[in-house]
Amino acid sequence: MPDVPEVGTLRPVKGLVRDVFVELDTRGSAAAADPLPTGIAQLDELIGGGLRPRDLIVVAGPPGTGKTTVCLTIARNVAVAGRRVAYLAPGTDARETVKRLLCLESGVAGESVADPTRLTQEDWTKLFYAAERMSNTSLAFCDVPALACDQVLVVAASGAHGGSDFVVVDSVDRLRPVAARRTTVAERVDSFAGLKTVARRLHTPVLVVAEVRRGEVLATGGSALGKALDQPWSGAPFADLLLLLRRRPRRRSGGGGPRVELAVISRDTAVLGSITFDLRGGAGSLEVVEVRCGSAAAPVRPAARSPLRVRPRVRKDRAAIRR
Repeated sequence: MPDVPEVGTLRPVKGLVRDVFVELDTRGSAAAADPLPTGIAQLDELIGGGLRPRDLIVVAGPPGTGKTTVCLTIARNVAVAGRRVAYLAPGTDARETVKRLLCLESGVAGESVADPTRLTQEDWTKLFYAAERMSNTSLAFCDVPALACDQVLVVAASGAHGGSDFVVVDSVDRLRPVAARRTTVAERVDSFAGLKTVARRLHTPVLVVAEVRRGEVLATGGSALGKALDQPWSGAPFADLLLLLRRRPRRRSGGGGPRVELAVISRDTAVLGSITFDLRGGAGSLEVVEVRCGSAAAPVRPAARSPLRVRPRVRKDRAAIRR
């Protein structure tokens, strides 16, 4: 009798029923669990206390708007709070990411870390204590050149700290097989769908970076914002929360670094609010300078033509009306 390749095995319903009840119990516990605070108080207030288990959160924006800085800040805060964090950055040297993390934690300028001859004794002391604080957390990095969504699940579920309470993927465009070339709409959506599966299987929030390309815009209440996907936001049913970044105009006077606005948009395209950060110098740390509540904001709509504009109402005096 010829050899037949093994394609699967029959599983008794008794074992499957047990697995179903275990999954239902786990999901119920995850749904009832407290949200995972990001450590940014203003953001936690806008999203109801923190990130929800099994949610996919997209951090999007044009290059240079601080997407990695936001992700590293949240990952650092979650890790310092005692949670297990997996930070996956395919194709990026983990040591370079850790350098940025130490700059965030210590306040030392990135230019000084890039050129150690510029480091002062005070800088070395700050970096030492920052490294000690980070070493006492359960924060782990993965920097393999190419990573598929199913491998993200395996890496996040295992690891040196025995699993993950929070997963960061920087970025969706570096996942295999779409890495090293421009991604299409279908490939990007497939990657988001795979990461959503990872969030459901692990019952943890998954934060993913997506780059906004030229010409991709959304109009929200009269202001143009960068679009996170290659299609309208309503066409991406896998993401539960969008954190959209854009640069604010430079101030004419005053110190500090460039300002970045983070718009918080829910799955139903409602603007929950916005937070303006001040990127302070080479350290890349975030300083909140303005918060706006979006309870009265207009929903996000595709900007095929131009942003919505409200025409001023002209009031005629009574004398003119009588004439």
